[in-house]
Amino acid sequence: MKSKRHSLLFLLALSLCLFACAEKEEGCLDVYSTNFDFDADKPCEDCCESPVFSLKVSHYWDSLNVFRYSNLVFENQDSMDTIRIHQLGFFISDVRLHTMDDSLGMDTYVEVANTFGSNLFLESSINWIDQKSLSSEALGILLHSGEQIEAVSFWVGFNSEYGIPDPIGLDPVHPISIESDSLNWSEDQGLLYGYMNFSRQGNLAVDSMGIELLAPSYVKLNLESAVTLGVGEDVSLDLRLYYSELLEPCSLISANSMQLRTCLEENFGNSFQVFSLN
Repeated sequence: MKSKRHSLLFLLALSLCLFACAEKEEGCLDVYSTNFDFDADKPCEDCCESPVFSLKVSHYWDSLNVFRYSNLVFENQDSMDTIRIHQLGFFISDVRLHTMDDSLGMDTYVEVANTFGSNLFLESSINWIDQKSLSSEALGILLHSGEQIEAVSFWVGFNSEYGIPDPIGLDPVHPISIESDSLNWSEDQGLLYGYMNFSRQGNLAVDSMGIELLAPSYVKLNLESAVTLGVGEDVSLDLRLYYSELLEPCSLISANSMQLRTCLEENFGNSFQVFSLN
């Protein structure tokens, strides 16, 4: 009996030793990361991956018809004039997701000089929007996940209180670098936040016009119903831009460039809708 008891004690001690001496498995133990490891029992060093925020802008003429450059002909019913839009591009910046009492942005920044002679630390949620770019773009790492989102906001252009960013010297791949698209730069105005090029064709001639967009606008869109972000999951926002809404109050046939610039700048906020957030 005594020998049996000693054997049991030995087996128990051996089991405890094996359990204590087993090598712990390293892995990401941050539940807010996209690669949280349920099996790990030891935190790894700098291996956790944070959720990435991506933005896509889909281009539509109206709720039924997709927009494509030069294919769309805008007709004035009272004349034979037609309109063809050849380019419309603009920056979107400072994209934020709003909870009931807070807002979420990105946690990566880029240092940029501005027109006031000081340096800015702009959030990396900056992107150039163009109908030719149809895919989603990763804009940065989201600060939180698992939040209930009720609205989204962004600037078409850049918040004017910070001044116009000076793109000289930036990495050429950054969206606001001059080398990214020379059409974003004007010797007179500096960095443009957007432009529109189109042609008007009447009975006798074709008139081409380019509009430089200068005055930024703030856009905030409430969701039809709140969306709860998944904990530790990437987040994607799909906006739709409706050109019929953007251009509806603008007289493309008869307006001059100054009138069209003002109309476009004032009407951007009416032309976006949130298609999905997940």
